[in-house]
Amino acid sequence: MHAFNRFELKYLVPVEQTAEIRAELAERMDADEHSPVGGYGVWSLYYDTPQLRFYWEKIEGLKFRRKLRIRHY
Repeated sequence: MHAFNRFELKYLVPVEQTAEIRAELAERMDADEHSPVGGYGVWSLYYDTPQLRFYWEKIEGLKFRRKLRIRHY
């Protein structure tokens, strides 16, 4: 398994700005060719140990940590 650098920024966006943001993204991005009209759902199921090991790795800021999930598109 290879380690990789990951960097994320997350923002709270007022609902009033969503139409403007969607329009900006539509100008700069192509739609997923496999997506039906209106998009599709993504469901994620996350697993952890009984001791919440993966949760605590995140809370403690462990640089290299695990995430075990099943994702359905």
